[in-house]
Amino acid sequence: MRYLIIGTGIAGLTAAETIRKLDPEGKILLFSAENSPPYARYLLPELLALERDAESLRLRRDDFYHRNQLELHLGEAVEDVDCRSSTLSTGRRRYNFDRLLLATGARTVLPRSPLLNARGVFILRNLTDALLIDEFIRKKKVKTAAVIGAGLVGLKIASALDRRGIDVSIVEKESRILSRVLDAESQTPVARVCRENGLKLVLAERFREFIISARSRRITHLVTYSGYSLACEMAIFCPGMASNKEIAKVAGLRTGKGIKVDRFLRTSAENIYGAGDAIETFNAATGKTEFMPLWMNALQQGGIAGANMAGRRVAYEGAVWHNTLQLFGLNLVSLGQNHSADRVRGVRVVSSVKNRRGIRLFYSGDKLIGATVFGHPEMTDLLKKIILHRIPSWRLRDHLLKARLSPSLLFDSFESSRQSESCINPAALEE
Repeated sequence: MRYLIIGTGIAGLTAAETIRKLDPEGKILLFSAENSPPYARYLLPELLALERDAESLRLRRDDFYHRNQLELHLGEAVEDVDCRSSTLSTGRRRYNFDRLLLATGARTVLPRSPLLNARGVFILRNLTDALLIDEFIRKKKVKTAAVIGAGLVGLKIASALDRRGIDVSIVEKESRILSRVLDAESQTPVARVCRENGLKLVLAERFREFIISARSRRITHLVTYSGYSLACEMAIFCPGMASNKEIAKVAGLRTGKGIKVDRFLRTSAENIYGAGDAIETFNAATGKTEFMPLWMNALQQGGIAGANMAGRRVAYEGAVWHNTLQLFGLNLVSLGQNHSADRVRGVRVVSSVKNRRGIRLFYSGDKLIGATVFGHPEMTDLLKKIILHRIPSWRLRDHLLKARLSPSLLFDSFESSRQSESCINPAALEE
């Protein structure tokens, strides 16, 4: 059997590992447009903070690929997939496949502006970008920077620059930070800790232009549409993300906001599968499919897709939003639909958050649809499973808020009475 995988992120790599375990004799080829060996993109801000080097970002050691007989084709972008002949083409040659995985990831949605080409303006998309930013900071001895976008990536980049002694301003068009991750009240302690640690939040301001020095051709100021101006020697855009689905469209596969797959992660072509940020994922909290670019999703989907490519039949049960943030000593986990809860009628919110520690729960009826966890990482998996499996838990809210519910007893009770409307016994609690 000949397996081809487009993409060397965590989804593609996990699929390759799974295939090799199930099929020791099959031939496995992985393709990437990048020249770097597979690495963890989510750790790039730590490289900017000088807390990691490029070598430490690698997902596997070099000998791993040799031991598992994985053939890496780095710097070889796939240009075409022909479903009828089961072949793909790169700029170098054409390859046949029996099974193909599209793990092409996500792409940044770039603003259309010539200002992106100004000296000192960057977008952090990959390892090459991170190394260029680091080089610019070193050579120009940067002291002031602007980060455009106050989402998770923007805050992580801002924190990384701050740890290098750079004075950072974050410019955000919304009236609050993390608007796609947290509800308004949950973001308040995060905004407070940012300000307390020296990050300047410029909210409800939309970027308009840079002022560029005629002498150095470098940016000196950022200007918003309201006329607000702030000094900065460099700027990093943190735009939105979209599925990198172009190769699927070229192949004639069904696409929407991402590559469409069935519950076994198979595309509209029988021998082509999809996994990771490129596909549309079933959101268990809403019952809808959507674009959900998350590391844990990609990891799980890669394993399931690999197993199915190797002849197993494993269904993917879906996912819920799961984001983490560690910022100036604040540890935060965001689960499910909490970011939109304050805009939806009928959602009940209960909270034990005090002094940046506690849990905030979001209910629709008796079903938990979201949670924000401050400083209780041990509760993450339990809350995520309650949301994922839509377990009625309103009567257990006080125990969840106190982080005192036993996971084993909860799910034993769920399995034994799953046919009943109220499937959890409140007595099944830790003292």
